[in-house]
Amino acid sequence: VPENHLSFGSVRIYSSLISDTIPGNFIPFNVEGHALFPTEATTFTSDFNTMYLSLIPAKATSEKIFRADYRQNGWKIEDSPLEICSGNYIYSHPCLSADGSFMIFSSDMPGTKGGLDLYITKKNGDSWGDPENLGKDVNSSGNDLFASLDSRNNLFFSSDGLPGEGGYDIFISEYNGSGWEKPQ
Repeated sequence: VPENHLSFGSVRIYSSLISDTIPGNFIPFNVEGHALFPTEATTFTSDFNTMYLSLIPAKATSEKIFRADYRQNGWKIEDSPLEICSGNYIYSHPCLSADGSFMIFSSDMPGTKGGLDLYITKKNGDSWGDPENLGKDVNSSGNDLFASLDSRNNLFFSSDGLPGEGGYDIFISEYNGSGWEKPQ
């Protein structure tokens, strides 16, 4: 959390091993890189050696998605955001599929249905393909954020634009093998 938003302690990131749902000893989460914290979202490859995270780069006003790789001395964040992050738009809340073949994220890039929409980008070798909006059946006129995928690629996310109880309700869109059904 940036210093001017702190309500406790100092700017530090910690990690902990979980055993039977109980966190163990907290250890400093060492990251090498030049991006500003905080990060609102992270997602890991299945081997936990690559992480994608939302950060605000130096001299920027909006979040971008970065890649970080685990090395012997900790995590190293790449100096530049992913190639899909263009313009002064928000790219945030990345979520990898279990097999790492695609990523869902939130953005306000041109083509949104409302505020922040959910987009998909597909892995193509070592790079990511052009983002595609998940469409009007999933996205709302509000903000659609905090994507999470289960092992069957069912999509969980929060939205303040879909009918619900108010605020950021949690929705599920079932994966049908080629796309996502209307959120429930």
